[in-house]
Amino acid sequence: MSVFALKEVLEPFLGGSVEDVRAYLQFSRLLDDLGLFTVEEYARTREEIISAQSQQLLELSTPW
Repeated sequence: MSVFALKEVLEPFLGGSVEDVRAYLQFSRLLDDLGLFTVEEYARTREEIISAQSQQLLELSTPW
């Protein structure tokens, strides 16, 4: 959420010029991509942890 909050912080400083708006939109897209990457990596890592824990439980429950 902190990645997306940066957009709100920058909005008041947005000037009226076309260049300012264009730069803000480019930066906004970058933040969106960064936010998406963060969520995807979090989900991937969480799935890896769950898979590893599942494997460990299976190994513990398997008799020798």
